Amino acid sequence: MNKLKLGTKINLLVLSVIILLAAIITVIANVQITKGMKKAAIEKVKSDLALAYQYIDEKYEGDWVLKDDGLYKGDERINEDYELVDEIGRLTGGTVTIFQENTRVATNIIRNGKRAVGTTVSDEVENVVLKEGKTYFGEAEVVGVKYQTGYMPIKNASGENIGIFYIGAPQKFVDSTISSFLKTFIISMLIVLTISALIILWFTRKIRIRLSSVSSALKQAGEGNFTVDIEDDAHDEIGQIIDSYNKMKENLANLLKHVTTAAEQVAASSEELTASADQTTMATEQVASGIQQVANGAEIQTSKVESNAAALEQMAQGVTNIADRSTAITGLSKQMTIQAEDGGESVKKTVEQMNAIQQSMFKSEEMINVLHERSKEIGAILDVIREIADQTNLLALNAAIEAARAGEHGKGFAVVADEVRKLAEQSRESAKRIAELIFGIQEDTENTVQMMEQATQNVKMGIEISQETTQKFSLILQGMKDISSQLEDISATAQQISAGIQELSSTANELASVAKENAATSEEIAASTEEQLASMEEITAAAKSLENMAEELQDLVRQFKI
Repeated sequence: MNKLKLGTKINLLVLSVIILLAAIITVIANVQITKGMKKAAIEKVKSDLALAYQYIDEKYEGDWVLKDDGLYKGDERINEDYELVDEIGRLTGGTVTIFQENTRVATNIIRNGKRAVGTTVSDEVENVVLKEGKTYFGEAEVVGVKYQTGYMPIKNASGENIGIFYIGAPQKFVDSTISSFLKTFIISMLIVLTISALIILWFTRKIRIRLSSVSSALKQAGEGNFTVDIEDDAHDEIGQIIDSYNKMKENLANLLKHVTTAAEQVAASSEELTASADQTTMATEQVASGIQQVANGAEIQTSKVESNAAALEQMAQGVTNIADRSTAITGLSKQMTIQAEDGGESVKKTVEQMNAIQQSMFKSEEMINVLHERSKEIGAILDVIREIADQTNLLALNAAIEAARAGEHGKGFAVVADEVRKLAEQSRESAKRIAELIFGIQEDTENTVQMMEQATQNVKMGIEISQETTQKFSLILQGMKDISSQLEDISATAQQISAGIQELSSTANELASVAKENAATSEEIAASTEEQLASMEEITAAAKSLENMAEELQDLVRQFKI
């Protein structure tokens, strides 16, 4: 039954109902006609009984009398008066019998070729008619044959019941009349059933054609093809379904256009972000390399300063050798001055590179904020998709409820509504999946923004420390110049040499401390730069992930034809 088409189911259902109704009507008509015919037969019996009794009164004058040799009407003996009963039977068209008490004495009923006289009436009739003196009407079996009968008491002048007068209409006459009517009625019902079936087939064929067009369009829509249009001018339920499908197709087409545009914009933005992130990563790698070189130079400088401090201690122990070694110390002092100048230039370059890093970070932060805003726009579009999916699901649910109300007539419509509901559920699940991906991107973007802000603060602190280092290098340079001046005067006086050595030793110690601080600062800047590099790699990965999701969204949208 489930494999039959909807039109066939409707035809079978309606034809079954019509045939059932026709059968019920036939049975009811048969029962009513049978009752009516029996009632009509009884009425005829009543009329014939009264007329026949009056006919006997008019033909034979006198009272009914029961004598030893039989039953008399006036002077006429009724026993075996077959002429009388035959005449009454001819006039009424039924059977006629006169009973003497409960025994037939005159009748036109023939049994086995003889008149059925000498037989007795049934006990039921005897009790009603002879004993109670009432008239009896009803169906009774007379000499083995069913009749619609009427029995009335025959009374003498004293009012005593001395016999029974009977008139009967054969049941065969009633049955033949009913049979004839039923044949005519059944033929009429068959004609009506044939005409009804033709009308139903014509009507369901039109419905089947319209439903086939709807089914074909929905099948194409289920495969992603929304280019099929359905034209129908009717305003019934099927017409409403067709109007709803056309509206849904139009809304989905507009939605897919918007999604396609948004996907293209996301793809383009993600490509730009990926390119920018790659460039920023390269620049950060270069900065990290430069800072590492600065750190290595600072370590070398610290080592040299510590060596100078040791030399100064040795100079303090051998003041007598100062004069001989003053020329060498002067040369060393000049070299240290040059190195200090180089260190100052390196620190200046570090400051410039840190400024460049800071500007790149500002640009990266702006681009990430743009990406965050665009992901919010995508989220708004997904909200629209979910809302449309919910509305479509609600329409499918309403359609399923209407189909359930329609009963068997709405089963096919319920299947269509269920398919529409499944399509809406798939659209909502796709939108939910995209929303989860976008939400993840937004969280990654916010985390990246926070890391960018932290990195910016670290770079700012690095710039400040580098500026302080520059100032300290200036002090070192100035100290080295003072040492050179003192070394030139070292030959003048030993006391001045001793004081200069002490001052130089103190300055060297300070220089070693500053050099250590500079090295530590350079290492911190290098670590911050490495963190920035890791953050940029995360941004690059997030941008590539967004680009892949945008391409996946475009592939999904391309599956639909609008």
